[in-house]
Amino acid sequence: GSHEALCDNKGSYSYESLNTSVKNLSIGFADMGLRKSDKVILQLDNCNEFVIVCFALMSMGVIPILAVPGLRVNDLDIIAKKANPVMYIRPDEYMGFIYAETGRKLQIMNPSIKYVLGTSDINKMMEQSNNSAVEIEQPKAEDIGLILLSGGTTNIPKLIPVTHYAFAYHASEAGKTCRFNRETIYMAVMPVEHKLTLFSPGIMGTLFCGGKVVMCSDSSCETAFSLIEEEQVNVVSLVPSVAKMWVEDLEWDDSYDFSAYKKRIKKLTKKVNNAASSSNASVNEKRFYTLKKELDVVDDELDHLDDEFEHAYENGKLSFKVYKSRETTIEKLENQLDLLENALENKFGIDD
Repeated sequence: GSHEALCDNKGSYSYESLNTSVKNLSIGFADMGLRKSDKVILQLDNCNEFVIVCFALMSMGVIPILAVPGLRVNDLDIIAKKANPVMYIRPDEYMGFIYAETGRKLQIMNPSIKYVLGTSDINKMMEQSNNSAVEIEQPKAEDIGLILLSGGTTNIPKLIPVTHYAFAYHASEAGKTCRFNRETIYMAVMPVEHKLTLFSPGIMGTLFCGGKVVMCSDSSCETAFSLIEEEQVNVVSLVPSVAKMWVEDLEWDDSYDFSAYKKRIKKLTKKVNNAASSSNASVNEKRFYTLKKELDVVDDELDHLDDEFEHAYENGKLSFKVYKSRETTIEKLENQLDLLENALENKFGIDD
């Protein structure tokens, strides 16, 4: 229906429009000559097109071989030599890398590849409403639905076939275990070619239960956190290294509340600005040291706080990033106090 199913930074699809795009694309593939059991190297980044292409291929029994965007022509050639794909689907550009030359070289190296399509080609095909005369043969549950890649210990990609039944069952049961439902807003952060992101429960598990999938183009904190806020994401699946990076980034912003010190320094700034000098030297001296004592109290407290943070860091209770973040904040506050002291000395003519 009209419930939102899928989005990335370029647009979104309802369940109805997603189904239409998948159907249009499968008809377009059939018209190009793709048939059940053909293989296609699918190398796209985390974008709407990946989901649509993957579903379109699987719906007609064509087997996508899922290759992460980081693989280059030599890696892809090894895969192609093993699998004899008839098509290679690539990004137009991702992370500054242009894939057109990769497609050209791969096709020369592997005569089985009849077609090379970029993201822009896929989008044009999705927009075409086709009524093909070609009859599309439906796959069976026990047929191979897709092929995952595993680097193994030799870094030579190994092909891992997964049946339609296997990934559908896995995604469905994992979705139930994780309590996915229509309110689930899942963000695909890790590469979509990985089992974790695709069907554990991932994209498939979310769509199977009527939730919404948000495609995140990279795992950087800046990109991901912005999407989480914008799309109200409530589920992500991460590998430990990325989870650690996110936590450390949040820690860098830090939860320690320095607002009380900032308010005190703001009040002291007003006092210093409003302080009046006198022609009487002893009065000036008294006013100067009264205000300076207040500055020194705050400065001493910040020094003590800095020592506490350093001790916590040395005992493993604070990460280095958190410690440096707090130390930087304290230095800024102490710099403000130094400026206030300089202003006092200039106002009362006392060099302490």
